Amino acid sequence: MSNKIQKILKIGFFIFLLVITESIFGFEPGIDDFANSYQYELYHSWLRKGNLKTDFPAGFTKDKVVKIFRDTDGNDVQVEYDWANWKITGQREVLPFVFYVDETFKIQPYISFMENFIYRLNTDKIDYLRDFIDPDKIEIQYSDLKGVDALNMLWKDLSSRRISLEPIELFIEKDNLVFKIKPKEAEEFTIFFPRILRISEILEEIKLIEEAESKPISEYKPKITKPLIEEGFLPEIEELTLAEYIENYYQSPPSRELLHNKVNDVSTFLNLEFPQHDLDFDGQSYNLKIEPYKNDFYGNMLLEVERNEDGVNIFSSAEYQIFNKNFSLKSGEKINLSKLTSLEIEQIIPSLPQLIYEHRAVGSRLLNFLLIHDDVPTTLVVRTDKRNVYEIDSYADLLLLLNNYWQGRVIYFSINEVKKIEGYVEFKGHLIASDPESKTCDLAEILFHLDKEFKIDLIMMILHPDAKLESRKG
Repeated sequence: MSNKIQKILKIGFFIFLLVITESIFGFEPGIDDFANSYQYELYHSWLRKGNLKTDFPAGFTKDKVVKIFRDTDGNDVQVEYDWANWKITGQREVLPFVFYVDETFKIQPYISFMENFIYRLNTDKIDYLRDFIDPDKIEIQYSDLKGVDALNMLWKDLSSRRISLEPIELFIEKDNLVFKIKPKEAEEFTIFFPRILRISEILEEIKLIEEAESKPISEYKPKITKPLIEEGFLPEIEELTLAEYIENYYQSPPSRELLHNKVNDVSTFLNLEFPQHDLDFDGQSYNLKIEPYKNDFYGNMLLEVERNEDGVNIFSSAEYQIFNKNFSLKSGEKINLSKLTSLEIEQIIPSLPQLIYEHRAVGSRLLNFLLIHDDVPTTLVVRTDKRNVYEIDSYADLLLLLNNYWQGRVIYFSINEVKKIEGYVEFKGHLIASDPESKTCDLAEILFHLDKEFKIDLIMMILHPDAKLESRKG
C-alpha cells in the first residue's frame, strides 16, 4: 500500500456516542464551569453569533466535554471543550476533514488549531481571531489577498453570520501543510502552515497568553453589593410598584421558558398573547398590527416561523428597506440614518429588525423566542421621587424581569435617534408599556452603544415608572 493515503476524517456523531456513555444529561456551561474570564466571554461570543439552541445532551471524559448544539437551519454543531479540574480551558468546533498526508505525519495538533480557528471565526468579535493567529507566521489567502489583509477581509465578509463548512482539504505543498476551507456561505480560503512550526508549542503559548490576560472566575464574578433575598421571602409581585419590584427582584430575574415543543398552533398562540393586536398571515409571515402610540411609537411585529422535529421556532422577520439613508419596516415606520456612513449603515441594518421586535415582545411569552443580547452589561436607572441605579450583567435578564411585571401590557418601542459620538455608533430608543385597564404607562429611555465591530457592548435604560402619559385604549 502506498505511504500516501486519502482519508476522510468525520469526527462527529460517532465519537459523540462513545463519549456520551460516560454521562448522559444536559450541560449548559455556567460561569463557574470556566477556568477564566477569557474562556467564559469567548463562549458567549460564540453563542451570540450563532443564536444556537443549547438544550441538548453532553458527554464527559476526564479531559474533555463533547456537546451538541443546533444552528438556525436545524443542523447539529459539535463542540469539544478541553476540561481540567472540572473547568473549561479551551473550545473548538469539531470539523470534517479530507487529507492527503503521510500516515506517520502527526496532524492532530494542526486539526486542533483549525477547529479553534473556526470556532473563533464563528464568534462576534474579531479580537478572538487576532489573539489566536499570527498571519506573519501562518499565512492566510482569501479573495486575492494575503496575511492581515486577507484575515480582515474574511472577517468583514463573515462577521454577521456563522459559517458551516464542506470537508476541509488538507495536503502538503512544498514545505507547507495546507488547509483549503470551503464555507457554504462564502468563497474558499486557504491557510499555510510551515512544517518547521511546532504547532503544539504555539497552542500552549496562546493558552498561556490568554490566561495571563484573563481574570480568574473568582475575581471576575460581579460584586454583589446587597445580600441576596431568599426567594421564599420575596413579596408577591402584585403587591409591588414597578420600582419596588426592581428593588426586590433584580438579582433574581426569571428564567427563559423553552416553548418550542409547547406551541401547536402559532396563530392561536399569537392571538392569545396579543389580544390588542390584529393578526394577518400571508402564507409565510405573521404580521401583528396595532395603531401607533401618538404616531411616534410603534408596536407592529413581522414574524417568521420554522417547524422541525423539535417543534416550532418563531423569529423576527428580516424584511426591511433602505432608501436615501432611511431604514423602514413593512409597517411604514422609518429610522433616519443620515448621520452614518454607507459602510456603517450596511453593518448595522441587518440587526435592527431583531432589536425592535425583541422589545415589542416584552410582556408576552413571545419574548422567550425572540430574546437575545445575553451578557451585555447594562446600567438601569429607576426614576421616581428618588433615583436608584443598578448594574446588571445581562440585558436579557433585565428584559425578562420587565417581561414578568408587564404581563398584559401593550408595548410600543421605536428607535428615535441614531448618531455617532467620538467615532462610536449609538442608538436611542423609547419603550412604552401601556396598561389598557388604566391611564398609566411605564416609560423607558434606552441608549445602546456599539463597539468598533458594530455589536452592542453597553446599554443604559432610564426607567420612569407610572409616567403621566395617556394610555391607549384597546
